This record gives sequence, C-alpha cells and structure tokens, in this order.
Amino acid sequence: MKKTELDTANLIYGAKVLEPACEYSALASEKDSTKMRVACSPLCQEYGKCNHVFCPSACIGKPGETLRYSEFSGYSAVSPPNCITFDLGARKSIGAIHFLLWDNRGNGKTEICSQACHYRILICDDSGKDLELKYDAASGECMPSDGKSGVRWKVIYDTLRNSYNGWQLFRLSKNLTTRYIRIHFLASSKGVSCKLVRFEAYARFPSNYEHNFIPTFIKEIDIPQPRKRRWPIIGSIVDSNRHYVITSFTRELVSQLDQFIKRNPDKTELLSQVSLLRGDIVSVTGDLEPYEKRINDHIFTKASRLFTIGNIVSACALVLSFALFLYDLLSR
Repeated sequence: MKKTELDTANLIYGAKVLEPACEYSALASEKDSTKMRVACSPLCQEYGKCNHVFCPSACIGKPGETLRYSEFSGYSAVSPPNCITFDLGARKSIGAIHFLLWDNRGNGKTEICSQACHYRILICDDSGKDLELKYDAASGECMPSDGKSGVRWKVIYDTLRNSYNGWQLFRLSKNLTTRYIRIHFLASSKGVSCKLVRFEAYARFPSNYEHNFIPTFIKEIDIPQPRKRRWPIIGSIVDSNRHYVITSFTRELVSQLDQFIKRNPDKTELLSQVSLLRGDIVSVTGDLEPYEKRINDHIFTKASRLFTIGNIVSACALVLSFALFLYDLLSR
C-alpha cells in the first residue's frame, strides 16, 4: 500500500484504542508462555464474554507503511458483539473514514475469503466539549474521566443485514468534529472474531490513495445540516422529552438479551443466534432515534407552537370582547 504526500497530509494519525488489550496477545504473557495466542479464537475461555481487543495497536499504521497481514497476525480483533473505540487525541475535523476488514489477501495472497462482518460506525456526540474518555472495567464501557459528564454515541452508518470485508471507504457529505470514533462489530458471517487490519481517519477524502486491492465498499454518508428555528416557542405546553417510548422498548429488549447471554455462556449455538438478534435490535434502535428526534423537534414542537398561538388568540379575543362590552355599557 502506497501513500502520496497529499494523502498523508490529510491523514489524522496518532490514534489509540481505548479498550484494553487481550492479555493473551500482549508481551506480558512472556511470564507464562502457555497463555500466548496467535489469534483471537473461539477456543479461548473468555471468547464472547470479554471486551478486550486482540493486538489493539496492530490496526493503527504509520504513513507509508506497507500492509502485511495473515491469518495469525497484522490485525486487531474482537469477539462480536464488541467495539473498538479510537481516541484521536483531541477534537478533529473528520471528512473521511477508511478501514480494512480482514480478507485473507495479505502477504501476497490475491483470493478474497468469504468471512465478513456486520458493523456500525459511531462518533462521540460531545456537544462541543473535549471529553476525555477512559475504559471502565466494571461497566465494560468507555466513560468520562470526570465521572460526571454523559456520553452519547451517534450512529453515522450501519450495515444492517449486509456484511463486508476488504477496504471500506466512507466520505462524509459534511465534516464532523469529534475526538472519538467507534466501530461496533455486531456479528461475523462465520461465527468467528471480527478482524480489523487498518483504521484511518482523514480531514478530507484522499484523491490519490493506492489500496492494495480495489475497495469492496464505498459509501458517502449524508450528514444532515442543523435546522434553525424561525421563531422561539412561548410557553411550551408539550413536553417532547416524554415521547422516546419506542427506543426505550428496544433498549429494554437489548438489556434483557444481555442478561440472557451472561446467564447462558455454554449455549454456543443459541448465543450466536441471540447475538445476531441483539445486533439487529441495536441497529433498529439506531435507525429509530433520528426519526423520534424529528418527531419531537417538528411535530410536538409545532403542536406546542399552535397551542401557544391558540392561547394568545383566545386571550386577545377575551380582551377584545371585554373592551367591546365596556364600550357598549358606557355608551348607553
């Protein structure tokens, strides 16, 4: 893989993975050589139950570096459903995201494999604040270091029921500013780990990037423009925060499925189907959120405005009627 000066100028490098490294893939395992692993495998006792990343630094390359990967090395991996969260070090303007999913075409191989992954791409919606996240072992999530601020993740793309491997190229219709980018691996078509060979974020879509093979998936992500309110709401009657009932239901389903997975770690075949179902529900939840927000922002907001206008008109009519009554009374 080659890069020109133009590409490396746009490349945002220096990222790091927030999730902890798998102890079996770390050099720390030299103390006990029996723990060493050459790949994230279903044979591992922790497979499917941990949030650790196998070789987290492997997917973060350097400009001009040649790609070398095989069945056993040159990639980061997780057992789905799991996430790999990238910290860019500071809030950066993102115009493109490239990443390579393992396709068996490293080290001179040319035949693509059938193993593919279902995934989602998320960014941290920090509302303009430079949050510092760290991995919390108790919750298995990336939490703010101050322990106070909340974290909201915004889905910008979801493969839904489709699965892919090879190079995935995404161009954003409008640059987004964020510090954290997350790839949420929902499932693997072969029931094995999801392998990420390379992750790259760019300030703008590189025009002369030479990949080792033709990308298998290219997509422009539509980033909606923020809507401006024409006039303020006076005395809002409708509380829009009460209408997130559909996603509350799907989130509860995900919570119940998570509990089921924890209670039944030995039912491998069933857990595979449950994980796929969980991934679909999570995906649907992500699809519903923008529609519910639109309902809240537009339907209920407009209804609130209409109620407010109606109240003003009723008050004006009452004042006018009272004025006419006084005028008629005094003119007699």
